[in-house]
Amino acid sequence: MANNRIQRFAFPNDEPGSTGLLAFTIDWHTGVIEAEAHGFWAPEQTKAHFAAYVDCVAELHRRGVAALVVVDTRESAAQSQEVAEILRRSVEGLYRPGDRVAMVVQNSIAKMQMRRVLQADFHEYFLSINAARNWAFAHAPAGATRASSEVGDAGGFIRLSTALEASGSGHI
Repeated sequence: MANNRIQRFAFPNDEPGSTGLLAFTIDWHTGVIEAEAHGFWAPEQTKAHFAAYVDCVAELHRRGVAALVVVDTRESAAQSQEVAEILRRSVEGLYRPGDRVAMVVQNSIAKMQMRRVLQADFHEYFLSINAARNWAFAHAPAGATRASSEVGDAGGFIRLSTALEASGSGHI
């Protein structure tokens, strides 16, 4: 599954008039995963996204690598109960000790809603992307690439395009 060090998966909502997107980038060497969610997600799109995501996390675990995840949902709309249930079922039992999943949400209400859906043992919720990254990557291996879709600050994060150029893969 992982011939390139950094790999990106993207799942747009193909329903007419929709701008929903679910995507993630994974660094296979360090276990760093940065995910983003925008707009409204269709059930089939959500299933496809989480099928790929679950396969990637399972492959990391098979290799003995912890999943260090930041999920940015600040641009996401409120989702249907069906989509929330797909999300819950998809990640139920997925994570193991050592994994960290930092969820970046729009507000405190979204925090409360996500806490009801996801496993508390591995998830933490943040209003700040930098705080989420600091928490998730606190135990990252030395020299870990923290691939991101945006420029970080003093935390040492790099643009995704820069990480791809440095890895020589260019795969998005």
